[in-house]
Amino acid sequence: MIVGVRSGGITVSQGRIVYVVDALNNRILKYSHEGKLILKWGNLGWSNGEFNFPGGIAVDNMSGNIYVADSGNDRVQVFNSDGEFQSSWGTQGSGDGQFSSPEGVAVDESGNVYVVELGNNRIHVLDEKGRFRYKWGTRGTGNGQFDRPTRVALDGEGNVYVTDTDNHRVQVFDSEGRFLAKWGSKGPNIDQFNSPSAIAIDASGRVYVGDSSRPFRVFAPVK
Repeated sequence: MIVGVRSGGITVSQGRIVYVVDALNNRILKYSHEGKLILKWGNLGWSNGEFNFPGGIAVDNMSGNIYVADSGNDRVQVFNSDGEFQSSWGTQGSGDGQFSSPEGVAVDESGNVYVVELGNNRIHVLDEKGRFRYKWGTRGTGNGQFDRPTRVALDGEGNVYVTDTDNHRVQVFDSEGRFLAKWGSKGPNIDQFNSPSAIAIDASGRVYVGDSSRPFRVFAPVK
């Protein structure tokens, strides 16, 4: 999944169907791999199937469900591949199962959904039914702490990569939230960042990171 801070996201299913979040128009666009528009849904609002500046998007290739971080509405919405509303998770707050500006979302092979909360500076993990499992993170600069995190990606081992945007770094955790690694600091060098807000991982484990002022850079897999 490759996305930008406070903007829409994009994800591709195993069937090479492309789903794009058109954030300013508060809708989802579905394309074939050849770029043909298949479907669109959503508009500005607060009801089921409506959005208020949506952010990240992810597809569960087992169920075919689509997960959208409906950031301005402090919730995650779930749709089937035809854009039909399935469920809505979360309310505004800082408790278990609550969100504050959810910006990024990813799904693992077991159907667990990882949500990055910009407002609460944490990662929230829910099961495939939207039930709370666990969370980690507080505001700060230490390992496992965040300052306005925005996006999340998973590698083939289930490790969790987070763009820790205002700390100008990427942090890596195992699937249970245990800290593994970090890299980056604020600056102009090739290994530094300026508010990283986009991340993706390819099948070989290479990590692609983009920030607010420079193109994507590619990093070797985390060992």
